[in-house]
Amino acid sequence: MKKEWLISGLFIISLAGLLWSRAVLSVSMGLWLVFALWHFRNWASGWRNNALLIWGMTPVILGLLGVWQSPLAGAAWDHILTLATYPVVALSITSIASIEPRIFRTLSYCWIVAALLAVLYPLGWYVVNSTAALERYSSGQTLPVFMDNDHVRFSIFLSAAALLAWLNRHTQKWLLPACIFLLISIIFLSARTGWVIVLMMGMIITIHTLFSKQHFKKGFLMMACLLAICIVTWFLFPTVQHKIGYSLYDWHQYTPGKYDPTLSDNARYAINKSAWHAIQSGDQNTGWANIPATLNNHFKQLYPSYTTGFGWPFNQWLFWWIGSGWWGMLLFSIWLFFPAYIGIRQKNIGIICWTLAIAASCFVEANLGYQYGVWLHCWGLLIWKLVPLKAG
Repeated sequence: MKKEWLISGLFIISLAGLLWSRAVLSVSMGLWLVFALWHFRNWASGWRNNALLIWGMTPVILGLLGVWQSPLAGAAWDHILTLATYPVVALSITSIASIEPRIFRTLSYCWIVAALLAVLYPLGWYVVNSTAALERYSSGQTLPVFMDNDHVRFSIFLSAAALLAWLNRHTQKWLLPACIFLLISIIFLSARTGWVIVLMMGMIITIHTLFSKQHFKKGFLMMACLLAICIVTWFLFPTVQHKIGYSLYDWHQYTPGKYDPTLSDNARYAINKSAWHAIQSGDQNTGWANIPATLNNHFKQLYPSYTTGFGWPFNQWLFWWIGSGWWGMLLFSIWLFFPAYIGIRQKNIGIICWTLAIAASCFVEANLGYQYGVWLHCWGLLIWKLVPLKAG
C-alpha cells in the first residue's frame, strides 16, 4: 500500500510540474529515476525481452547521431537530456508493472482529473474576459492555458485524457461525461492540433469497431456520430468558424519570397521551406547544436530582407534530417512507429491511437524536441500497460 501511495504521489507531482512548473517537472523526473534505480531488480534481469524498455532506451542512442558533430556544444547535450526522459519513464513503468500493474488505471484517473481541473483555467478566463477572448479567436489565437501557455502541447494533454477516459469508461460512470466534457473543451479552445488528434483517434477507434463483426452496427453508428459532431461544431462553436476562417486568411496572405511572422502558418511554411532548402543544398547531418545556424543561413538566402528568431523547423522529420542525416531520420521514424506495430500485434487500440496521434503532431511541430512533448509521448505508454481490448 505504501508503494502504491508513493507511485501515485510521484505521478501527481509530475502532472503538477507539467502544468505549472518546468522546474518541478524536471525534479519529478529525477525522483522517477531514483525510484527506478531503487527497484532495479524488477527490470535488470529481463530487459532483453522487454520491448517497452528497449524502445525507451533507444532515443538516447539515436540522439547521439546529432551530438558527435559538435560534442562540446551544450545545446547538443541539452537535447539528449530531453530525450533521457524516455528511458527514465520506461524504467519507471516497468518497475510499476512489477510492483502493482493495477495502479496504472489509478494513474490514468489522475491524468483525467488533472486535465479536468486544468481546463477550468481557459474556460474561466473566457467567462471573465469574453471580449478579449473573441478578439483572440478572430486573430487566430487560442485562450491562455497552463504549460507556459503552450496550447499545442496542452491540447495534446487534453486529447490523451479524453482517450484514457473513453477507453476506461466502463470502469467508472463519471468517465464518459468527463470524456465528452474534454472533447467539448478541446473544440472550444480552438487548438487545431487537438482537433486533428481527436478526429484521428476517433476515426481509428471507429474503423477498429467497424472491422469487428460483432460490433459492425456500433461502428457504423460511431462513424455517423463523428460526421454529425463535425457538422454540429461548425454551427454551434464560433471558435471553430473563427479558427478556420483565420487559417484560410493566413494561407491567402502567402506571397513567395515574403515572410510575415505575425501569421502563424505563414511563418511555419517559411521556416519549413528554409529547412528543406538546407537539406536540398546538402546541409544535413549538421548536429543538433548547429540546426539554428543552418536554418537561419538558408532563411536569409530565401528571405534576404527578413530575420527570424526560430531555431527549429516546424516538423520533427525535418529536424532529424538536418541534425542527423537521412539515416538518422529513418531510424527515428522506425522508432516512432514501432509501438503502433506492437499495438497491432497485441490488438491494443490505445497505443495505436496514441502513436499515430503523436506522429501527426510531429508534422506541424518539432514536438519531441520539447520537454512537454516528450513527457506526454512517453507517459502515454500508460495506455500500453492498461491494455483495454474493447475500444467501441
